[in-house]
Amino acid sequence: MKKLLLVFLLSISSFANAQWIVVDLVPELGAVIYIDKSSITQVSQFTRVWEKVEYTKISEMAKVNILSTRSYLEFDCREKKYRMLSFQSFRNNNLENFANGDDKKGEWKFIAPQTVYISVLEHICKK
Repeated sequence: MKKLLLVFLLSISSFANAQWIVVDLVPELGAVIYIDKSSITQVSQFTRVWEKVEYTKISEMAKVNILSTRSYLEFDCREKKYRMLSFQSFRNNNLENFANGDDKKGEWKFIAPQTVYISVLEHICKK
């Protein structure tokens, strides 16, 4: 819990200078996908970026009152795969009213064509 709180507090200051750009729209979910262009970093052979999802409506499938999420993602541009490094959800749009989070490193997942993550990959893995 302390680790999650520390990550949250550190991220507040880093998001003051965020440069969010739209990378995809998911109409069936009522979602807009953003990445923070200023957060794109290279770590070894991997590329990391903060992603934000803003929902225009509360998801009926999820049955939770979440209107925005933020994820720290790591991409392998050559292998076209990604994993989640951190995730937070918020009850309001604009990353307001923190609901919960998880800082467990996720498993690598290959990215299917014509998906949200292929859009993110194309934006951050430009040569």
